[in-house]
Amino acid sequence: MARVTVNALVATVGILAIALSLRAIRPGDTTLADANRHFIEGRREMAAEWYRRAAGREHWRPVALFNLGVVNAQQGDVPEALGAFENAALLLSGHTVAKARYNRGTLLASRGRNDEALAELRRALLADPSLEDARINYEIVSARLPARKPPAALPSLPQAPEPSYEFNSGRRVTRPMAVDKDW
Repeated sequence: MARVTVNALVATVGILAIALSLRAIRPGDTTLADANRHFIEGRREMAAEWYRRAAGREHWRPVALFNLGVVNAQQGDVPEALGAFENAALLLSGHTVAKARYNRGTLLASRGRNDEALAELRRALLADPSLEDARINYEIVSARLPARKPPAALPSLPQAPEPSYEFNSGRRVTRPMAVDKDW
C-alpha cells in the first residue's frame, strides 16, 4: 500500500478545489480568481490573504475556506488549516465535504492525533464511500493505534433476590405480570 506525504495529499485535493472554483467565477468579482492566481504562482501568503477576503463573500465562502485550508496546511499552520477545513465542511456537501473531512483527518494524523483523525476519515467515507485516499489513510491510521483491550470483566456480584411485588389484594407475586395490551 503506497503512502503519500501529507503535503502532497493536501496539495492534490487543493488543486482540485482551485480548478472547480476557477469555473465558478462571478462576473465583476475577481476575488477568488485573484486568490487562485496567487496560489498557482506560488505566492502562498498573498493567496491566503485573498482567500480570507473571498471567504467574506457569501457566494465564495465554502470554496475560499477550503482553499485557505490548503494554503495554511502547506505553510505549516495546521491549527488554522484544521479550522478552515472544518468551516468549509459545514458549508459544503457531497464529494467536496468528503475532501474537506479527508484533509482534516490527514492533518490530524500528521500531528499524531490518531483518534480524531480516524473520526474525520470515517466522516469523509460516510460523505463519499468512493474516496479511496480516505480509505487508505483510514487503514494506515488504524494500524498506528494500539490494539484496544476489551474492558475488564466486572467483579462477581452477589445474586440479587427475586423481585417481589405487593398488590392491593395482599398476595405476593415473585415475577412481574404481563402487560395488558388492551389498556
